Amino acid sequence: MRTFETSTDRQREQAACDRLASHWRGQIETAPIYQHYDRTITEQGISKGLLEIKCRSYSHEYFAQHDYMISTVKVARLQQAAGLRMIVPIILVACSDDDFLLDLRDERYRIETRRVNDRATTHTGVIMRDESMCFFTADRFLSLRDIDTLIR
Repeated sequence: MRTFETSTDRQREQAACDRLASHWRGQIETAPIYQHYDRTITEQGISKGLLEIKCRSYSHEYFAQHDYMISTVKVARLQQAAGLRMIVPIILVACSDDDFLLDLRDERYRIETRRVNDRATTHTGVIMRDESMCFFTADRFLSLRDIDTLIR
């Protein structure tokens, strides 16, 4: 299985997770390897949510103006994994200057097919492919402080 996360990526994810943890009444635990999410949100040992962490070099304002884009497959896998457990699927987006949450129970997003970088190169250059992407508008961005009300 290909792995795209470096130790620096994992450190950035942990820093974002620590910021979220300062607002959560329970624990945030690292998911087992090769899951379709990064953390499990728990309270008194009971799983309450699944968390995918996305660290981005863009500002919060950039996403507010241009929408936040993520793979439809990533969204569907997180929704399915959380749905099977009857818990909350959440994406934490760590921007260069601020963070926000996306509650994936709210399916108000648009889906478009876009050309995206396949993270691979050949002698002819970077490989691009078409992929279905979800676009979340700024009205969907939630503060980290909202974590306690998202999860009951």
